[in-house]
Amino acid sequence: MSRIQQLTRLALLLSLLIMIQALHLPQFLTGIAVNALLLATALLWGIVPAMLLGLLSPVLAAVTGILPLVLLPLVPLIMAGNLLYLAPWLSSTLRTRSLRSPWGGISLAGIGLAALLKYLSLLLGTELLLPRLNIFLAAAPLAAFLAPQIPTALAGGILAVYIAHRLAPILKTEDFSDRLDSESH
Repeated sequence: MSRIQQLTRLALLLSLLIMIQALHLPQFLTGIAVNALLLATALLWGIVPAMLLGLLSPVLAAVTGILPLVLLPLVPLIMAGNLLYLAPWLSSTLRTRSLRSPWGGISLAGIGLAALLKYLSLLLGTELLLPRLNIFLAAAPLAAFLAPQIPTALAGGILAVYIAHRLAPILKTEDFSDRLDSESH
């Protein structure tokens, strides 16, 4: 695939991310949609575009007003959480999987591990890192932010598998293990 095609695809995915956040849906629905977009992108087009979307997502959330001003210090933690959400799911669960079957051999435990790591990174970051930087967040908005993280990550993972399974034949992306191998070199 040419560099122009890769950039065009990334621009379309970024537009979709912006559109999801610009809809100003409830946090729960936005979280599911963003998590699904991250993992479906990783499944269909590789880890690099998914990581770029994961890094840009909290910045866009801040710009579009999805992330309240009081929670702006969370942007780097959300970036890290998104990367942690992608990493274990792809490396341990999907390396040799195919999208030919409905679940593509994808383990629900892998989705659960990814969701748990994302949540723990956000929780530990807010409990340990931010106080060391003398950043203290109000308890109510922080609790409202943290509470839906595991359910939205789980639902987003399940939705991503469904989306990737449905789009793979159309996109002629039946087996993504070769992409993961080529990106790791």
